[in-house]
Amino acid sequence: LLVVWALLWFSLAIAVNAWSSGSARNALMLVGFWLLFVVVIPGLVQVAVDSLYPPVSRIEVLHEAREATRDVEAQLNDMEGRHDVDPKAQGYAAKVITVQEQLSKELKPMMEELRIKQQERQEVLGALQYVSPAIVVQIAMENIAGSGVRRHDHFQSQLDAFHADYRAFFVQRIKEEKGFGSADLSQVPKMTFEEESSSTLLQGWMTVLLYLLVFFYSCLP
Repeated sequence: LLVVWALLWFSLAIAVNAWSSGSARNALMLVGFWLLFVVVIPGLVQVAVDSLYPPVSRIEVLHEAREATRDVEAQLNDMEGRHDVDPKAQGYAAKVITVQEQLSKELKPMMEELRIKQQERQEVLGALQYVSPAIVVQIAMENIAGSGVRRHDHFQSQLDAFHADYRAFFVQRIKEEKGFGSADLSQVPKMTFEEESSSTLLQGWMTVLLYLLVFFYSCLP
């Protein structure tokens, strides 16, 4: 990938030298192309994405979450007390689980809306990345390093599934008032991350390489 990226700029330098005359003018043109592909176009793409799909405000999310949890917090506060002497505190854990499920149900539409907005932003950004080879290379390098958005989403989906199984394991025991001992540790769900398939990764890398090669060929004089 780095070799193709270097060849792209090398071919662009050859093309500039073939089209114009004068080393000073050639240098200015190459600097202009660098600013265009690395600074200007990526900046305009980010502005376009932010205009079409504004990033979610954390303050707004916290405000909506606080409004949704106000009634739930009141119910939790009402359940506080000494479990050994206060009758209304009996079965406290089961009541907390019920309240938490109610809270999760109230927050689910908001979280789903946030997820859809974030997914739309990523889809638009993924489509606009091809207007500049610098964006394509940056995203490809992030994916190779394992810090890209696609791998993060892949991890998050597995984490959400694990969290649901992990929580269900303990919630079921609390509702059925079952004890938990050392013998039950082996039954606790464990998180196992599965990487994307090799074919999916190879397809992504081949798409990037093909794009850079086409761009490289178009720059040849």
